[in-house]
Amino acid sequence: MTHHRSLAWFAAAILIAATYMPSLSANAETFCFPYRGVNIDDPVFNSSVVTQMSRAQEAGIPYVRLWAWWNLMEPSQGSISFATLDSQIAAASAKGLKVLLVFVGIPAWANGSDPGCSFWSGECSAPPTNPKYFYDFVYATVIRYQGTVKHYEVWNEPNLSIFWNGDFTRFINEILINGSNAIRAADSQAQVIGPATYSSVSRFQTVLAQACSSLDILSLHEYPGNVTQLLNKIDGSYRSAMQATGCSKPLWVTEFGIDSLVVGEQQQATDYSGAFEGVDQRSYLDGMFIYRMKDHRPAEGLRYGLVESDVEGHQRKPSFWAVRDYSFAHPLTCIIIP
Repeated sequence: MTHHRSLAWFAAAILIAATYMPSLSANAETFCFPYRGVNIDDPVFNSSVVTQMSRAQEAGIPYVRLWAWWNLMEPSQGSISFATLDSQIAAASAKGLKVLLVFVGIPAWANGSDPGCSFWSGECSAPPTNPKYFYDFVYATVIRYQGTVKHYEVWNEPNLSIFWNGDFTRFINEILINGSNAIRAADSQAQVIGPATYSSVSRFQTVLAQACSSLDILSLHEYPGNVTQLLNKIDGSYRSAMQATGCSKPLWVTEFGIDSLVVGEQQQATDYSGAFEGVDQRSYLDGMFIYRMKDHRPAEGLRYGLVESDVEGHQRKPSFWAVRDYSFAHPLTCIIIP
């Protein structure tokens, strides 16, 4: 099925049908769609991150969703450390992977919270006291990665207090629209994605009604029991929200996960390849990002990954092989920008 695209620079592209591969020349850029991706959310750069990227490349997954943790990168105002993110993005590029970068996390200096606040209770996530603080961080980040990163997501699951513990209208105005303005000011070719709400059609629709024009791509997160539930909810509730607001932008699921501890390894494998197939079959659904590349450690009791955890050596799970088989049996359409 043909997919419509909103990217203005597609007009300059040469369309090819090919299984995903790294850029064909040093001066050309390759973008492949539908956007099959995986989350690598480690806040550090180490051998585990490099291995995960190697596994993504091996599985034929061309996009990785990396995290720009504002609170970690700018621990004091005006002093931004890009070292970790530089290394992660460089490692992704070395594997021929494209990056979706999501902004998240509020520094204590920006909102007046206790530097020892409890993240999981939401104490760290009060709104910044001045929206310009976030604007400046986003602008500096996008300027730094201009020409390397094309897709930026604002924010992560703002309807959960651990990520945003404030009025939702303030989120829309001071984070989403404000962040979008910063991205566009820094790089007119970048694509703005949001709102990445977690399992909330009502909050998703609220954003679309108030900020559709600030977004190039819509995003959501869902953790269903199986892929049928996921696609039914997207086709029904989320599609209805888009139609009700007249916000007809492309849609990405930037996080979804099936826990193999709950459904079993084989069912997870079937659901993950089925999710990619679901994108291929829908003209309005352009992207699907699995959460996440690796399992949590065994003691944490979550097994969403395509490969096992760090302590288990990143062994490939049945879901890895299912995704790899699907990826190479169903080539992406790629564009080459000279």
